[in-house]
Amino acid sequence: MFSHHGQRPIALDFDPVKDRVYWTDVEQGLILGAFSNGTALKILFRCNVNIPDGIAIDKVARNIYWSDRGTNRIEVARLDGTKRKLLIKDGLDEPRAIVLDERNG
Repeated sequence: MFSHHGQRPIALDFDPVKDRVYWTDVEQGLILGAFSNGTALKILFRCNVNIPDGIAIDKVARNIYWSDRGTNRIEVARLDGTKRKLLIKDGLDEPRAIVLDERNG
């Protein structure tokens, strides 16, 4: 069950295709999403998420990317929470914000 105590949302992005908002919670080590009206709250990731400081939504490919300052990783998954993949795990020192280059794909 999701608790409202100890929340610390840091990063936020919006998916205009499905009208959903996604955010990270560094206090609880979660990546969450809900409709923009606040309904249908879903925890997408909690396992092996430590300090998720940045997220970016790829509305075309239907992916979510995030940086985790606690694990020094950048990961990607489908917006439905499936097909999680580690993109970068070496050479990072506390990665934070992440942005997609939509213009260049």
